[in-house]
Amino acid sequence: MPFDDDPADQFGDQFGDQLGDDLGAALRRTADTFSTDNQALATAGAARGRVLRRRRTTAIVAGAAGLALVGAGGFSLTGLLPWDASVRPSAVVPTSVASGQVIGDDTIALLKGLLPKGKFSHESSRTDSSSDVAVSLVYDDGHGASAISVFLSRVSNAPLSCPGTAYAAKGTTCQVIRLDGGGELYLSQGYEYPDRHVDTKHWNAVLTTSDGRRIDVSEWNAPAEKDAAITRTDPPLTPAQLRAIAGADDWTPVFDSIPTPKPVLTTPTATTKQILNVVTGLLPAGLSTQLPPASETFPHLTVDDGHGKSLVEINYDHWEGYTDAIFAGATVLPDGTKVIVRKQPAGKGVAGAVIWTVNTVRPNGLRVAVSELNAAGYHQATSRKTPVLSVAELKAIATSGTWAKLG
Repeated sequence: MPFDDDPADQFGDQFGDQLGDDLGAALRRTADTFSTDNQALATAGAARGRVLRRRRTTAIVAGAAGLALVGAGGFSLTGLLPWDASVRPSAVVPTSVASGQVIGDDTIALLKGLLPKGKFSHESSRTDSSSDVAVSLVYDDGHGASAISVFLSRVSNAPLSCPGTAYAAKGTTCQVIRLDGGGELYLSQGYEYPDRHVDTKHWNAVLTTSDGRRIDVSEWNAPAEKDAAITRTDPPLTPAQLRAIAGADDWTPVFDSIPTPKPVLTTPTATTKQILNVVTGLLPAGLSTQLPPASETFPHLTVDDGHGKSLVEINYDHWEGYTDAIFAGATVLPDGTKVIVRKQPAGKGVAGAVIWTVNTVRPNGLRVAVSELNAAGYHQATSRKTPVLSVAELKAIATSGTWAKLG
């Protein structure tokens, strides 16, 4: 999933690293920051980057390794999600938030009011003038400090999905619940580092609603997302408690102050099946292919020339901006298509793993990026020294005129 990621921090450090190289500078926004110390500032910044990656990726990343339930019993759009008093206490909405003003200390107070009793430190809240609010703190229930963050935004409702088996860290559990009325709830219990070179746990709930609200709640079994010693076996909140915080009505006045952003990326209408049909038709002869299960909706497949498998991924979408910065130095074809080629390590944890990518964008904004690994999946042992397809073959796939017929 090069250049996009969604849930990127869950599916691989390489997504975040590559995304940071290509999109970070182009998409970074100026923020008004409220913080009390450097750790809080760092935590808020990390949460911002993590959710930006997840937001962009959910438009194109899929795979449903977890359970999907349509109209799950007991869920309603009134109050968004059910809970009882044992799950979370009632929060007192500060006057300024209730009046439609988003103020740092007030959003911190909202989050603290939704958590069980405990000690709080490293509190931070940041409002982005364009579309979102982030709040984070360190919470200690007496059994070890835990970083907790909430990110509130208004976004186009791309379907939520769990990572496929080629991407998820071993031991990750995930489910997506389809709610009556068009909302979705994503629940995962996984790890901060997909290769698990450090076993920091990251548990997460994401709620989207039919009117474009997105509430992303994360927790760790350490006082920071990264580079902090593990303090407890599991994060402090259960999935039910994460769900309750995401679905709390207390966030409504905060959302009232968040404008609806202009979309940056619009996903074409082509289905995963159509995309994979195009790719398989463009592959060189003589390769054996294995398509993903129908439940995994991010376009990818494995190819094998008899000397080892390669995971091949396809990103197919429309970009409405930022192409000049991201494609600086690109080769420009006669039809105006810009082409960038990259060969680089495929993240941490697997010796010799590489990823080759050809990223292209047409003058009308249609982007096709094709990547391949020298392994059957991320964080899996390499099956060969270099990927199956040559760079020239990747270019032929990514620049094919067939893609224009899908959009």
